[in-house]
Amino acid sequence: MIKAVAVDMDGTFLRDDKSYDQQRFLQIYQRMKQKNVKFIVASGNQYQRLRQYFPQVADETVLLPKTVPW
Repeated sequence: MIKAVAVDMDGTFLRDDKSYDQQRFLQIYQRMKQKNVKFIVASGNQYQRLRQYFPQVADETVLLPKTVPW
């Protein structure tokens, strides 16, 4: 059983132009949420930048930035 999916942003999750298919992601994310699979973003990006990439789900996503905001 899968309990979590962790992604790196640059060079992995994002396209070369720093974009991703948001609609497709949200569909997949909803399926993950229904199965209680956590989505984790590990990145060298700053915390606020990660929130900007995932505005619809940032509050329920684990964001692991380069620097912790506290």
